[in-house]
Amino acid sequence: MELFEKPVIIPHQLFKYYPLLNITETELIVILKIIELSDDQQLPSFEMLAEEMSINQNEIMLIIQNLISKELLKITVVKDNHAQFNEIFDFSSLEEQLDQLLKKQAKVVDQHNNQLN
Repeated sequence: MELFEKPVIIPHQLFKYYPLLNITETELIVILKIIELSDDQQLPSFEMLAEEMSINQNEIMLIIQNLISKELLKITVVKDNHAQFNEIFDFSSLEEQLDQLLKKQAKVVDQHNNQLN
């Protein structure tokens, strides 16, 4: 068995700046587990997430609600070709918030460098 048989890729900027986005460590792991366990952006069940973590389904539900209220996660319900409803997750708002934070950080660095010159 290889230790890193299926590595999970964590975006460096997210890993570095998640506290500045008001994301807790547990919320970050839930985000990563959603991405890892998803199938075509279909939200994994709370049960599946809880089985993969050391927290229960109720805590998963609360964390997902927190992510939604922080506008980091959007969930859309779509009907497929078999008349089944699927929950599709979208982290584009998280990406936008991270992008804005990075631009703000770059601006601060530029201002600091200009003051030094």
